[in-house]
Amino acid sequence: MKQIETIKTGKNYSAVSVGKMDEIIEHVLPIAEMDYYDLQPTPPVLLHFDLMADEVTSNHI
Repeated sequence: MKQIETIKTGKNYSAVSVGKMDEIIEHVLPIAEMDYYDLQPTPPVLLHFDLMADEVTSNHI
């Protein structure tokens, strides 16, 4: 397990180091579902991507 080293802390932030960039590739956050909103057209468009089922659904908000 990687160690997270705190470099500096402030009132509203913390700066941390997780090691070398080429060692970070072992941490993966898979995206299974996501939503896309396009607010320019009337009515706005919502696209829902389900990457596990390989489906895209389109709805109006």
